[in-house]
Amino acid sequence: AARIIFDIKEALGEADMEFVARAMPGLDILFSMDKNHNFSSRQSIRRNSRRSSGRKPPVLDHLYMAGGGKEAVNRMQYAIRRVMKAICSNLSVVFFVDDLQWADTGSLELIQCLLQDEGIPSLMIVGAYRSDAVLGSHPLALLIREAEQLGITITTLQLGNLQPKAVQSIIAEALKMEGEEGKVENLAHIVHKKTGGNPYFVLMFLTSIYDEHMLKYNFGVMSWVWDDKAVEQQLMTSNVSTILANKLRRFDLPTQNVMKVASCIGSSFSTKVLLAVFENSAKQAVYSRNRSLSFSQETTDISSSIYDVVNDYVEQGLWEQDTEDECHFSHDQIQAAAHDLIPMEERSSLKGSIGRILMECLDQEAIDEHIFEIASLRNCEPPSFEEERYALAKINVRAGLQASENAAF
Repeated sequence: AARIIFDIKEALGEADMEFVARAMPGLDILFSMDKNHNFSSRQSIRRNSRRSSGRKPPVLDHLYMAGGGKEAVNRMQYAIRRVMKAICSNLSVVFFVDDLQWADTGSLELIQCLLQDEGIPSLMIVGAYRSDAVLGSHPLALLIREAEQLGITITTLQLGNLQPKAVQSIIAEALKMEGEEGKVENLAHIVHKKTGGNPYFVLMFLTSIYDEHMLKYNFGVMSWVWDDKAVEQQLMTSNVSTILANKLRRFDLPTQNVMKVASCIGSSFSTKVLLAVFENSAKQAVYSRNRSLSFSQETTDISSSIYDVVNDYVEQGLWEQDTEDECHFSHDQIQAAAHDLIPMEERSSLKGSIGRILMECLDQEAIDEHIFEIASLRNCEPPSFEEERYALAKINVRAGLQASENAAF
């Protein structure tokens, strides 16, 4: 590690270190291992780079919009290439990027620069994307074609749906029946037919028939049992959001409402923010206008109840907990299903109300930390009077300034 730190510092120089850390916030952790280096912006950068609404403002795109122009973008790309060269000269690196179908232009251009830089040794870039979302005119498709024309070796692996035998093996392992795959053959055939072998659909279908008590554990024979005919009749829609929505509707209304509010905040969210929304909506009687903001009126301790709901969702695999305060949806389809629970005519009003509550109840530091989510939510509902218009304009200015500050150098 000491050698890598030294090489990065030599490659960047003092002037570019904090500049590059805006795009690579993990560098401050690396620099903190060097007792002789005082990284003054460590706390602010870590705060601004936390997971919040799930998608941070694209640094390279914001560099351009913040006034740095193409020159600033080129400087950032060149600095990152130097960092990668310093690291890859000491270690073999596999750089994995998921969900490339959603990548911003700046990120794709950076990947292209790394691919074309022959001075970076021992680097493999692995990208995953949904082929049905990347058509011929998609920026990623253009990048791949251009890279191939330049002679860069690109290997494409098509990850199709599971074959019946694979589904059979998965079910046998899940039910602790390895070596007895024949006993689950009919069930596996039904599951494969219903899901088409989509791995995520397979798991959701198994969970669904378990929730519906079609798959249960018989303690008399110490084995899992099921009725093939009943499973065969279980409706399987091609829209996984519908399956998940049905699962979510089995929760009581207050528990559903926590999921709805989280889906409005983003793919990642703070449990403290969730708590603030429900505590303050109860105090302000906002729930009388927005049913999705109501929690059980019989609950005297909303805080404990919210954290119980959070723990329940984590245990069921619907959410994953990153830190004590930060969670994210385990899959984007779960967020989509939760959002579908909100009636169409209530969505803008609900998001606007969440944004208004957060503006009113959070302290200055918390607002700065969640400024992008708050601005995005509050903008969903037009202000009703002059004071609200002024407050909304003010929060948008602060969000814009924060985006510019994140990209400044």
